[in-house]
Amino acid sequence: MVEETKINNELTALRISLDQIDTRLRKTLIERADIATKVAKVKKAHNLSVFHPSREMEILRDLNNSDLGSFSLEQIWGIWRGIINANTAIQSKLNIIIEKDIKKNDRDLILHNFGPINKIIEDENAMDMLKKEENIDSTILVLGNDSSSLLDIDGKKLSVIGTLPQLHNKSMEPTLYIIGQPDQFHTEDDTCLYRTKIEKKKLIDEE
Repeated sequence: MVEETKINNELTALRISLDQIDTRLRKTLIERADIATKVAKVKKAHNLSVFHPSREMEILRDLNNSDLGSFSLEQIWGIWRGIINANTAIQSKLNIIIEKDIKKNDRDLILHNFGPINKIIEDENAMDMLKKEENIDSTILVLGNDSSSLLDIDGKKLSVIGTLPQLHNKSMEPTLYIIGQPDQFHTEDDTCLYRTKIEKKKLIDEE
């Protein structure tokens, strides 16, 4: 009985510590959201896109170079993705256009990455839909790496601005390509992967 009381007291003390940390986390997240709101106002004033994948990759690289304690990079990135998605939604919900025949695994990957907050739009002519989209600042297109629509990207009006999954071996082709305005920041790695793919496709077609 004495031992049980001792254990309960120890657990209670630890839970109080957790509650205190949760309170600090909540306040920090609210503070972050307030700053995200200010970021949204600046973006809107200057007609900047809501979605900046290079910023996300910057956060990911920073996490990778940080002490993660008992967390793996995948675990901590999963937590951060939820925070990023929530803060992006505060700025403006994303319209995510996908092809109607997209594979279930690819669709699940999109939902896992962007969360259920944003709007998924399926269309047989997804590329054409993006080209006609008026609210382009908050709209992206996600294509499978085997999509023929990838050949329609000219790098002028539309460009590859990111890839999924974000945690992947750079020597392997990504599962999905994120398409958006060229003025949206992108990582050179993502663009290079796409260029390599298209160049290979052209060589095959010419043979």
